[in-house]
Amino acid sequence: MSAYVVDRNHIAYLVTSAIELARLNGCNSFRWTGPDGERNELAPGDKRGANRAGQMLWDENIRSVLYRYPQDTRETMPGPIGEDFKYRHDFQAVWEFNAAAVIKSCHCWAYQTCETPDHENTAAWAFVDALQRAAASHVQGYSSAPWGAPKPSPMVRIW
Repeated sequence: MSAYVVDRNHIAYLVTSAIELARLNGCNSFRWTGPDGERNELAPGDKRGANRAGQMLWDENIRSVLYRYPQDTRETMPGPIGEDFKYRHDFQAVWEFNAAAVIKSCHCWAYQTCETPDHENTAAWAFVDALQRAAASHVQGYSSAPWGAPKPSPMVRIW
């Protein structure tokens, strides 16, 4: 199988990471702009917003997998068995923030969710893109890296 539906924990991690990044960046909410220019935000403690964001991510992942495997149904598609695929955010779930893990989790979700021809023009993709960009500035070494290209090493020949 080249695509599968990610599990509930994966979706929870993405949503929780977005909320945590808002806090780390000193913002009142995590914000992203959808493909039609609609502005969205997810505030810490907003259970309804967290549920909507998580369901959006899961629905897009499911849509992609069912597109890739048209012979399958929600009951037979590759992914969690016996899952109802109704997202309910648990604000008690806690992960230690790790920017690289957030980015890699985004990459995994994107890999599993890229089968439809319009995948990059969805609100779910806009959310994950914004999440990756927000997490990038927290990768170790980012703040001390130069703005622009670093100076070449004397050992490197530039052609």
